[in-house]
This record gives sequence, structure tokens and C-alpha cells, in this order.
Amino acid sequence: MTPPVALGWMAGGDPARAEQLLREVQHATGRDPANQWSLAWGWQLARCCLMQGRAGEALAVAQQALHAADGAGGAVPCYDLMVLHRTLSEAAEQTEQVALALKHLREGQSLYERLVGRSARARYIALDVTHQLAQARRERDVAVDGRRSVEDDRQRLSELNAALQAQMAETQRLHEQLREQALRDPLTGLHNRRYLFELAPGLLERARRQQQPLSVVLIDLDHFKLLNDTCGHAAGDLVLQRFAALLADTLRRSDVICRHGGEEFVAVMPDTQADEAQAVMERLLQTFSTLQLELGRRRLPRGTFSAGIALFPGHGSTLEQLLSRADRALYAAKHQGRSRIELVPRGDFTSLS
Repeated sequence: MTPPVALGWMAGGDPARAEQLLREVQHATGRDPANQWSLAWGWQLARCCLMQGRAGEALAVAQQALHAADGAGGAVPCYDLMVLHRTLSEAAEQTEQVALALKHLREGQSLYERLVGRSARARYIALDVTHQLAQARRERDVAVDGRRSVEDDRQRLSELNAALQAQMAETQRLHEQLREQALRDPLTGLHNRRYLFELAPGLLERARRQQQPLSVVLIDLDHFKLLNDTCGHAAGDLVLQRFAALLADTLRRSDVICRHGGEEFVAVMPDTQADEAQAVMERLLQTFSTLQLELGRRRLPRGTFSAGIALFPGHGSTLEQLLSRADRALYAAKHQGRSRIELVPRGDFTSLS
């Protein structure tokens, strides 16, 4: 019998049977109390004691488990530690140790907030899958170390290994989904600046190794703040979404496009000279300036953009340098009346040494 089975007995309203199973498992396996498995065992046994009205014993068991975890070193499962602190708080409250109860309640809440994090639902699902995976591993370990027959062990191990593979695949899928969410701009669907700065070093190294040009384009929608102020944020969001879609349709699949923030976008165009990038941006500007958008029954004013283009390696050897030069060219385009594409001047270059 294993701790997950004991949880089933507790959920079914039989804490005495659950406690018996937990003590039998601890005795049969001879586990070192200072390990991750015993942390889960400790809070489950403490809860059994609480459910049977033995708050003092529950407090002692939970404190022993916490002490063992503190002395073990290495990583401690955050979920089990959170439940242990909550159990300690409940036991301390029932034994009228208010200060101790409040201390462990705060510790448990802090661990809970760490677990939930920013993407609460997705992270909780990922945590739950990881926890189930750990439980499956523990069951497999008990099956290997137990005294069952060889034939029963072989069948159970086969089932557990299959479950492990499925849980590992699900965990990987959720981790990839979380990473993709972290690298995407939710409004436009384009990648964000974090993705750009992760990918850029590899693109620049490839261009350097192959001695190929690479253009970096910084784009800013003209009069966007005025559009937001006069037509509302819904209109601004619609313009951003349609421009992002037009940008993605115009550039190549090998180009990297991201929303840099606000009304700014960045395009990294490998194997592209600055004048070639300028020609692409001119076509994009022509298309965008003739685009007529409507929100409800209201026609929105047609938009334009300004852009600055910097070239690797002549204008910089890092993304930060190239964006800085492109920003100066963008400023020049704005200063000259907007709705323009400007290159970094020929004399404005940087040394690669």
C-alpha cells in the first residue's frame, strides 16, 4: 500500500485505516525520514491524526517531517511543503498556539502563491501533472522494493512505466504551451521582444559565420496616440492587429517579426541588404496607407508608419547596437514628416573589433 492509497482512505472518511497503511508502508520500506517521499508521508500522517482529534500528535509528526526536510538539503517538493505548513497551522490552531499557527499559515500561503504564479490555471495543471508523475515513480519504486511475486511485479511495473511515459509526455506538452504563451504578444499574435532577444544572438552568429548581411527594421505607427485618444482603444487594438497581420503576410517566413512594445514593431531580415529591406518596407507602407478599416459603423482614418533600418555588420555587432542605430534612423524619418523609410546614413558605422 502507498501514500496515494492512504489519501483515498482519508477522502472516504476512514483516517484510522489511512494511518495504519502509512505506518505499514514506512515500516516495510524502511525509508530514510529525511527525503522527499517522507515529506508527503509526514503531512498525510499528520492529517490522519488531525481527523481523529489528536492535534498534539499531528503537530509533533508534522514538525518532525519539516525538521527532516530542512536537514536533508537539496530541492524539496514545493507542493508537499505547502500542504505540510497548512497542516502545521491547523494543528497549532487546535492546540491554541495562535502565533505558531499564523506563522505556518503565512508560510503555506507564500508557497501557494509561488506555485500558482502568473499563469495560474496552466501552472497549477502543470504542477498537478508533475505531482502525479512523482507519485507514479514512488509507486514504481515500492513495487520494485516490495515482496510481491515476480509475475505481479512485472505486470505492475509495465503499467506504471506506461503511466510514467504518458505523464511525461503531458508534462512536456504543458511546459511547451507555457513557454509559447510567454513568448507571444496576446493582442497581435506576434512574438514579443523576449523571443526576439533570445533568438537574435543565433541569427547574428549565423550571419557572421556565413558572411551574409542582415537588416534590422524598427517600425513605429504614425499618430497612433492621437488615434487612441480620438477613436478609443478598441480602434487602436484593431489597427495593431491588422498591421501585424499585414506585416506577417508581406515578409518572408525566414524573417523574424515581433511587437516591440506599444505601436512599435521589429523585423529582423536575414540575408537582406538595407536597400532590399527598404524596398519591402516601401511596399508595406503603400499597402497599409490604402487600407480602410471600420469599427462598427465608423470608418477609421487611414494610417501610415515610419521605419528606420540598420545593417549588420556595418551598423553594429549586437541586436542592441543595431536597434539603437535603427531608432536614430526612425527618428530622422519622423523628423522629416513621417510616412518614410530611412536607412542609417552611410557614414554612421561601428567597428566590429
